[in-house]
This record gives sequence, C-alpha cells and structure tokens, in this order.
Amino acid sequence: GQNREAARVARFAIDRLQMQAMLVSGALSGLAGAVELLGVTGRLGRDFSPGWGYTAIPVALLGTLTPFGTMSSALFFGALAAGVNNAQRTVGVPSFVAYVVQATTVLAIVSARAWRHRKSGGEAE
Repeated sequence: GQNREAARVARFAIDRLQMQAMLVSGALSGLAGAVELLGVTGRLGRDFSPGWGYTAIPVALLGTLTPFGTMSSALFFGALAAGVNNAQRTVGVPSFVAYVVQATTVLAIVSARAWRHRKSGGEAE
C-alpha cells in the first residue's frame, strides 16, 4: 500500500482494492460493535462507550503513527488515567486533572515539534 506506482505496474486495480479494504474493514467493525452491544447486554445503554476513541487521537498524535511511539504514548496515557483514578479515590483529586495534563502534554509536544520543524525549514533555505 505504500507504492501506488509499483501496484499500477503490477496491474492491480488500486481503486477497487482500496474500496474493498474499506468495505471489509467497515463490515468487521460493525460486526464487532453489534456483538459487543447485543451479546453482552442485549440493548444499547446510555454509557456504552467509555470514550477511548477520543483518547486514541492524541495517543496517535504523540506516537507519530509509529508502533514504538504509539505504544509509548498509550502507556503514558494509560498510566495517567490509572494514576488519576487512584488519586481521585485516595486523595480526592478531581478527575479533570487527567484531561488538563493530557492537553498540556499534547500542546507542549506539538509546539516543540512545530518549532523544530520551523527552525530546520528556516536553516534549509
């Protein structure tokens, strides 16, 4: 999937294969969701989603979409969530502290990367 030109030369129907991959992926995701919701409780509850999809966005952003980076980022976010839950139970720290730390971390790292990119781009010219 990384070289459209090689696939075209090998006479693969690139657009058709991409559409098939998306359809199969969507169908499997829908099947997994249906099994999760219908198989466990038999109905759709109000709080069926813990919001992990929204956490996955900054995890992937900080992990730069690489396997090691994403694992490191996910470990950081998981430890942060577990630590805040524990601190909330024992000390009474509000749960929004995790979101503040997550946002601050994402903004700091993205800003540092943008600054570094801007600096290296200025030197190349």
